[in-house]
Amino acid sequence: AFAPYFAEIGELEQKAEAIETVAGADPLVEDLDGRQHGLETLTEVVSTLEIGDATVRTAILGRVSEVLAAVNRTRATLAARRRELSVGEGRAEFALLGQAVTAALAAANTPADCDEQLGRLLLTVENLETRFADFDDFLAQLADKRTDVYEAFSSRKQNLLDEAARRAERLVASADRILEAVSR
Repeated sequence: AFAPYFAEIGELEQKAEAIETVAGADPLVEDLDGRQHGLETLTEVVSTLEIGDATVRTAILGRVSEVLAAVNRTRATLAARRRELSVGEGRAEFALLGQAVTAALAAANTPADCDEQLGRLLLTVENLETRFADFDDFLAQLADKRTDVYEAFSSRKQNLLDEAARRAERLVASADRILEAVSR
């Protein structure tokens, strides 16, 4: 009676090994959860049955236990594949974050632009920290990246403010020279 369960779980394990994206794991997780819930219900029912021969109940519960073990193996396979895919996706998103910082620095032409771009990038870093909270190495890299982004935009903003101040000083000096020339 349990042979179809083993066959279906074997197919799920093959699918788990073959998923290409983290999102592709979600339907398999739901399927495994449903099967585990059904097997737990079956265990409860068998445990409460009045069977004269205890060996029959023990045999049934043993087979259910074997199926649950297969479900757990498949779940472990899926978790390992999901983690592997998450690491790859994390590296790709981390590289994209670096490119986004470079583009945002190039687009920040005023101090207000610097503040806007900094806020946008810090939000992106927050989102990445949430998505990759289970990966300590990514969290450390994201913390470093957050500091680098903040320092880069603070430096860019200060350079823009200094440049505006120098331009204002040059204009004041030019205005003073013009006024001096007019008075002469």
